[in-house]
Amino acid sequence: MVEPLLACPAIPEAAIIIPHLDDISRLMCCLDALFTGSKPEDLRGIEVIVVDNGSTCTLATIRAAFPQVRLISEARRGAAHARNRGAAASSAPYLWFLDADCRPMPGWIRAAWQSRDLADIVAGDVTLFDETPPQRSGAQAFETVFAFDVARYARAGFGVTANLLTTREMFDRTGPFRADRPEDKDWCLRARALGGTLCHAPTLRVAHPTRRCWRDLHQKWRRLTDEAWHESRNRPLARLRWMARAVLVAASVGPHAVRVITSDRLNGPTERARALATLSRIRLTRAGWIIRQALGPSAPRPKSILAVASGGGHWQQLMQIRESFGDHPAYYLTTQPGLRAETGTAATLIPDCNRAGLRNLPRTVMLLSWHMIRRRPSVVISTGALPGVIALILARMIGARTIWIDSVANAERMSMSGRLARHVSHLCLAQWEHVARETGADFAGSVL
Repeated sequence: MVEPLLACPAIPEAAIIIPHLDDISRLMCCLDALFTGSKPEDLRGIEVIVVDNGSTCTLATIRAAFPQVRLISEARRGAAHARNRGAAASSAPYLWFLDADCRPMPGWIRAAWQSRDLADIVAGDVTLFDETPPQRSGAQAFETVFAFDVARYARAGFGVTANLLTTREMFDRTGPFRADRPEDKDWCLRARALGGTLCHAPTLRVAHPTRRCWRDLHQKWRRLTDEAWHESRNRPLARLRWMARAVLVAASVGPHAVRVITSDRLNGPTERARALATLSRIRLTRAGWIIRQALGPSAPRPKSILAVASGGGHWQQLMQIRESFGDHPAYYLTTQPGLRAETGTAATLIPDCNRAGLRNLPRTVMLLSWHMIRRRPSVVISTGALPGVIALILARMIGARTIWIDSVANAERMSMSGRLARHVSHLCLAQWEHVARETGADFAGSVL
């Protein structure tokens, strides 16, 4: 085992974040490869953070062998939550992600330093190795041919968090990883939609173990299929598209059999025969899962939020509370042009209407109705003014929960819109205690 090479820097330049769950031996190999394969000068400015995701085994051996590693924990299960916890625990301007079961190749940290500014997101290469002696099992032979085609992933606009570099600025702009979906693909595509750049770095390499048996392969593809359905099930014609996907998955056995037969990664006819059998079995199994999902009961829509505010102080107060929306999809409507550029929030413009401009009322009602039907939000929240009241009325008609937060500027009495909203909102909040007491609204402090 390695000696401590460098204590955690007071102000790190890069954080290497590794989620972990009950896999001490592989984590040991990962950290050993990371440190022994690096020169002391490459480790300057580096902090390594291992985020334990609720392991039942002790991490005492890790603490003893690698005292320079920060060990933190995340109670919520899932690699997405663990990676988010690691990112939140560091102030480093560069965030580099590895998996605990990967082994960074010698010089990985130096390659990361050299690759870090090639793009906003750098997708490193992932090679495969077997943890058991030859010959390969069917699962191992299958993965040897088909797993981790990172060059193809990069052309499609994403990388894998088994070996991924990004910047703090890009991570904060994109937002955290989201659970219950292919979180690395989802995060990369969201970053790309915001203008982030991505490149493939073949010299930045880690090695990943092949899955040893059918059970491990089955679990992997069951999870990926469920995540893909969760991501797609509320899109237009989702069930029809999913049935078509089942046909394509089953039909892919033929052309992909050619890849198995011609692959130079497999040794001899036995490994090829095992890979062909596993290819047929996993693709037909996946097709069956997909058909059952497409024919199953309607999936509940994910809980989403529609937030409505006029410009000025109403919008500023809405921006103050948006972090409380958490991971729920949130859609914003406002009456003031230019707010998207000012705040970086994707806000859709709706016409304003007030006592001085009621001529816009029909258009406002029509557009708000269209957004209600399109988004089917679970919660509608408004900080004012009249368009927000209309949104709450329409939200009640579709069964959504409604929240009104009266402006902090109304220190003497609740606004007219607020007095109307009090009758249609499930929760009506005033930001002054005496105003809440006088009007029967609730009081929970102020946002400013």
